[in-house]
Amino acid sequence: TQSHFMLMCILQQVRPRPNHKSTDRCDFFNSNKGNEMAILSRDGQTFALIEKDQGDSVNMLNLLKFKLFAQYSDGSEARLSGKDAYMGYGLKVAELVMNLGGEFLFGSDANTLVIGDSNLQWDMVVIVKYPSVAAFNEMTNSREYEAIHHHREAGLAHQTLVQ
Repeated sequence: TQSHFMLMCILQQVRPRPNHKSTDRCDFFNSNKGNEMAILSRDGQTFALIEKDQGDSVNMLNLLKFKLFAQYSDGSEARLSGKDAYMGYGLKVAELVMNLGGEFLFGSDANTLVIGDSNLQWDMVVIVKYPSVAAFNEMTNSREYEAIHHHREAGLAHQTLVQ
């Protein structure tokens, strides 16, 4: 049932990540509070995705802003750009997406703001199609994803992810 699936997602999301320094076991839902730029889900966002799940395929719009230089928690790869760190993550996550039956529909550098009242704040735009919300959740909670996630965190300054 939907409530059983939701409970399983919650239980999977709150498990601590290896080498993660937070003492809050629920840091996935409590991350990026306040005015900090988001690279992880904020309170309620994952719940909203699960609650609105219709069981169909979902397209996810990724708006990405990279750090000038990658910032790994162990200080490694100090001369790597944020974009290069993220692309290392992206190549490996592409394999995970395709293994789930998903696909990359679009990806491009964000070059020019054509309509809008502010400055262009994104470096890259990517649209990924997942077979379902459950498949997206399965991927983001897999050991394979956890093994590459540090590249994402090292490279991203900010992200908006919209379904």
